Amino acid sequence: MVNAKAKKLINNIGIFAIGNLGSKLISFILIPIFTRYMGTAQFGQVDLITTTINMLLPVVALSVADAVFRFVMDKNSDQVAVFTNGLSFTVLMIIIANLVYPVLVILNVNYAKYILIYLCVGLIQSLMQNFVRGIGYVKLFALNGLISSFVLAGVGLVRIVLQHGGVDGYLDALILSNGASIVFLGVFSKIWKFYALSALNRTFLITMLRYSIPLIPNAFLWFFTNDASRFLSLAS
Repeated sequence: MVNAKAKKLINNIGIFAIGNLGSKLISFILIPIFTRYMGTAQFGQVDLITTTINMLLPVVALSVADAVFRFVMDKNSDQVAVFTNGLSFTVLMIIIANLVYPVLVILNVNYAKYILIYLCVGLIQSLMQNFVRGIGYVKLFALNGLISSFVLAGVGLVRIVLQHGGVDGYLDALILSNGASIVFLGVFSKIWKFYALSALNRTFLITMLRYSIPLIPNAFLWFFTNDASRFLSLAS
């Protein structure tokens, strides 16, 4: 039993390592290429937008994706209830977030439409990724990272290098890579099997949020530790 668990653990670590290293390698190759065709100023704009989105992700959906990962890993968890309540709440918060769009337009915020679309797909992708990982689809989780990176590379090379799309092109690549990740995870995990309106439960959702909301300050602390200085320099 112990040997079997150790073997499974080592196998999972290896799968995660391959997926993670593959994604990192693709990004490592792409960044110099994209920077060359976009220029430092445009690449800085993209960096500012992505950093902002990463900061907003845990706030907009109250870190419910983390609660999905935590609760679905319980041996006696109801996987359908966890995913249904997590996804439904995320969609609700996405709808509310989109109500801000007219305000962003009035304030003349650059790339407002891109920011909201990227935020929406990022929230769904994060939740699905956490759920798939939590239910033990390790290979699917690792392969998803590679698929997403390849789509980012393909779309990025077309939009940035061939079409000279600049910031718009990079944002197109980021959005489509997240979209591809959602489709890939959804199809190969048969995610529809884990969603049922009958599983919606206000009490259970509140329990999930009681776990996830206290994680928001931790996410901000992580942001300020790693990205705050870069964010401030880009914003200035």
